[in-house]
Amino acid sequence: MKLFDILDFTIVDAIDIVLFAALLYYLYRLIRGTVAINIFMGIVIIYLIWKITEALQMQLLSSILGQFIGVGVFALIVVFQQEIRRFLLTIGSTNITARNKLHRAFHFFKEKEILLNIESLINVCQKLASTNTGALIVLEHNMPLDFVTETGDKVNIEFSEPIIESIFYKNSPLHDGAIVIKGNHIIATRVILPVASEINLPKRYGLRHRTAISITEKTDATALEMGMPVCTHFSPLPLTYADYEYWSPRNASKTDDDPNIYYSVCKGLRESLNTIAVQTLFYAGLKNVIKKTRQLGITSPLPNVPSIALGSAELSVIEVAKAYTAFANKGVPVEPYFITRIETTSIPWFLVASL
Repeated sequence: MKLFDILDFTIVDAIDIVLFAALLYYLYRLIRGTVAINIFMGIVIIYLIWKITEALQMQLLSSILGQFIGVGVFALIVVFQQEIRRFLLTIGSTNITARNKLHRAFHFFKEKEILLNIESLINVCQKLASTNTGALIVLEHNMPLDFVTETGDKVNIEFSEPIIESIFYKNSPLHDGAIVIKGNHIIATRVILPVASEINLPKRYGLRHRTAISITEKTDATALEMGMPVCTHFSPLPLTYADYEYWSPRNASKTDDDPNIYYSVCKGLRESLNTIAVQTLFYAGLKNVIKKTRQLGITSPLPNVPSIALGSAELSVIEVAKAYTAFANKGVPVEPYFITRIETTSIPWFLVASL
């Protein structure tokens, strides 16, 4: 072996290192926040010790560790069974496979799939929110949600408003857990969604909120979490957010003088209370708010900071006008247009004078 063999570095070696690093990073993201991360770190430590003892020619210890590593591959398959299954499922469900396009190419002769009636979904959500009925609804998109539907009861029920209301009725045996909707059919009930402990949410938010956010980050699904109607009340007192450089927004008025006063989200929006706007943003999730603004027609760059709830982002007038149309159109934005000219029928001056 020559001294400068290490300099014999080709582009293939660089690609090899990059792909290996990407694989490790993806595996880390997959098992982060679970018990499997501790097992994974333990295996990495044992592997490093084995390599060190092998380099130092410690024959006895290196041979024992070598045997352990040799049979450890089969042990890993057993220990990481669920993580490996989810990893392969995620890879097979990416856009690279063009699953939907390939499916349509081979099934072009089949009847077109009936899409979900979004207006009916909005109506039933409003009904549930008006009665303070909690609900967790997951809409499946391109990525299959088999790894979560198998935790509940698989069904095949056509979507309708009465069905959703009956499922989430407090005495219904199916109300506990989430439901998964694919197309226009409910495919699973009583589903247990994964909980990501690393989600940065205030401690007052429960597991339902965390699972709703977690499933949207791990998959391309949309999660609707009911239980926060516009009559939800927040204290107008200023809070300090340590994760954002101890930022403490305040209100321009004297609404925070009385610590016993609570304002609803509706009143906080109407009176432009900064503290309640920020609390509402954290309740919904910063990423979800930014995602929703894109759906409402906001195309300008948005900083990933909670101060966007107070108008820190620079937006055009036409963007704001389009976003506000959703308030009057059941949550659906309308493309606005300018009135450039108003024309009236010309009337002779003597007629105008006589009028």
